[in-house]
Amino acid sequence: MRLYRLLSSLYALFYLSLSSEKKKERKARRKEYISLPSLARFIGQVSQTFPSEIH
Repeated sequence: MRLYRLLSSLYALFYLSLSSEKKKERKARRKEYISLPSLARFIGQVSQTFPSEIH
């Protein structure tokens, strides 16, 4: 459960930083679309590595 909370808090911080960047400059959209799938891939790898801790 700790790992899941850590990942969710990291994702929340990541999302907040992206939304603040959006307000500053709209040209950063391309970076967001590149980083969001990679973040999803990372979470998928972690969930496969530690299935017992998440579920």
